[in-house]
Amino acid sequence: MNSEFTVQTRSRKGSIDSSTAEITNIPFGSLVWAKMQGFPWYPAEVADPDKANITSAIRADKKEADTYLVHFFDERKLGKKNYNRSWKWVPANKVVLMGDEKTDLSKLRDRGMKSNMKREIPNAYEAAYKSRGLEPILLDQLAKPGIIVPVRRNSRN
Repeated sequence: MNSEFTVQTRSRKGSIDSSTAEITNIPFGSLVWAKMQGFPWYPAEVADPDKANITSAIRADKKEADTYLVHFFDERKLGKKNYNRSWKWVPANKVVLMGDEKTDLSKLRDRGMKSNMKREIPNAYEAAYKSRGLEPILLDQLAKPGIIVPVRRNSRN
């Protein structure tokens, strides 16, 4: 799945910057940021579509060649009795490895997010890291002045 694509970004002043990046293979099980149309970048895990727990309906939903099957950390559904995280095929150029401090903070601080996502995404980020037995230390940096992101903490200790 190695290929090149061009990314165009617009600065605050309106200038457009183009850069070329290479799409690389992201291993199954990797924690990633995945971007769906109409939604902000969201924490997910790259899934192996050949695993037994992947239904034929999920497999059949694949429409494009250069895509990853991701399993989102949908935190807002945790309170429901029959909790099921969402699955989606996401274009390869809309999947970025999680773990780079600069990238993670930019996704967590995205000012264009709706208020419900400003609560949801840090919770999903925390769930992603804790699924690996890791502490999401970047959440502490979100408490800097001017950035208010409420994060649910488990009080069971």
